[in-house]
Amino acid sequence: MTPEAWIALAGFIVTLLGAIITVTYSIAKIEKRTDEKITNVTLAYERKLSQSDAGLRALLTEMGFFIRDNFVQNEIFNKMIDMASANNENQFRALTESMNRVNDRLDAIQVEIRHSQS
Repeated sequence: MTPEAWIALAGFIVTLLGAIITVTYSIAKIEKRTDEKITNVTLAYERKLSQSDAGLRALLTEMGFFIRDNFVQNEIFNKMIDMASANNENQFRALTESMNRVNDRLDAIQVEIRHSQS
């Protein structure tokens, strides 16, 4: 090869290396910008989410105060709770009596089985 061909080949290799470095650098910049955008979007979303949480917390607190003021201290509400409690006690008592009758019947069947086996 002639010296001009070697010089041209060296120039081509240097140009090729420069192009590879430039492409690599450009990809790194794009990746960095993309990471920054994702970080910014994530931070903005977290801010909005924390603002929503604060708003919901305030709303729930207000609802709690409203319920406390309008229902829990209301005499009608207390009477309804007492009625429901009495009704539950009656139902529990009836259920207990029914279960006792079933247990008595099962005991009687067991006694009959034992007498028939002996």
